[in-house]
Amino acid sequence: MQQRTVVLIVALVVFSLLVTGCLGDVDKPGHTIVTISGTVRDETGSLEYIDVYLDDRSQRVDLTSDHKGDFVFQVPAGDYQLWAWKGASVGASNGAAILPQKVHAKGNMVTDLSITEANLHDIHIRTHHSPGHTHIYITLEPTDFEVSYGTSTTHLKEELNPVEEESAFGQFYKVIPENPVVGDYSFVKLTFGPDRPDIYAPIFFMELPTITSPANNASVATSFTIAWEDVVGANSYAIYAFDPDNAEAYRSISSISETSYTINEVFYTKAHDIWVQAFKFDGWDLLAESMYPVTVIPEGK
Repeated sequence: MQQRTVVLIVALVVFSLLVTGCLGDVDKPGHTIVTISGTVRDETGSLEYIDVYLDDRSQRVDLTSDHKGDFVFQVPAGDYQLWAWKGASVGASNGAAILPQKVHAKGNMVTDLSITEANLHDIHIRTHHSPGHTHIYITLEPTDFEVSYGTSTTHLKEELNPVEEESAFGQFYKVIPENPVVGDYSFVKLTFGPDRPDIYAPIFFMELPTITSPANNASVATSFTIAWEDVVGANSYAIYAFDPDNAEAYRSISSISETSYTINEVFYTKAHDIWVQAFKFDGWDLLAESMYPVTVIPEGK
């Protein structure tokens, strides 16, 4: 009984110190919540929004008709990096990036961001994820640059070499991270020459679609339904059926908003692969896509 009383008294003393703030650890930075706020001013008058980041936290700031918008972060007191990013559309210079600036937040503070012509860029970034492939595609005017990749802006540990490639839509650079983060955000830093500032940008690899019906190698009727689980971040889907006799030929159905689609007539008379592709768009700009196949066999074949 006496031992229980001692334990109870010690617990009450500790609780009292916590409430009054007299316990040492409570006063350390990081235990106090502070507000970091400010205003983004677009001096170019060309942007509708921009995403503001505090380290890896982000919030979208919609810019009003007078080209400004406010942001507010509530975080533990400490040191942070404040930066901003908006990707460009392919072939346009309507992106913007603000380099990280250090923020020492011991208490509530206000700090503003300005977007000038020097902050505008032509960089469009999207990701691709399919079985065995996680690629980052970067579109910009041909130039020399290096790419660092990591789980956080403070942990960019992978140094990647951009490989220039060509597609029907034009030239782009491909980089392949060794340890990609799938289903959540990661980050890259693009390092240019001495005459161009570095740029930080978020990266999002989508999960692969999980096809729930039909089963792989299932026999399907002339009319059948293909269904899949919702992919986090996706706002559109498409279906591609590849010709078993011509690897470069396919049929497609795009702009699917649901997670199933009824195919009223089989695409091909032989066994063939159907891929479900998930897309993540921001407005008209594609940020990420992922795809996964299922093999179907028309009945009687």
